[in-house]
Amino acid sequence: MALKNPAISPLLFEVSCIYTIAGHINTLNRCESVRYFGGVDSNSGDELAGQYAYQKAQDCESIADSLVSHFDALREAGANFDTAAAMAEAQRCIQLQK
Repeated sequence: MALKNPAISPLLFEVSCIYTIAGHINTLNRCESVRYFGGVDSNSGDELAGQYAYQKAQDCESIADSLVSHFDALREAGANFDTAAAMAEAQRCIQLQK
């Protein structure tokens, strides 16, 4: 079971549908003026993508190795984000969890 990490957007604990998450990622990346979205302060959709992948990867044997597959799942759900920025955010979450 995934542990709550203070670096993770509360939105990810409230929304379980990957298509809804993908929509939030796209909205955040498309509209720079959206900083407070759905009750969540967020800097970018890229960060939300990284946090989502990190959260989902917690149940996997190797968090770092499974991040890419979770990024792929987000893309299949329609999310558009910068993989390098999302990976940097996921790595930040990993470091905060230690």
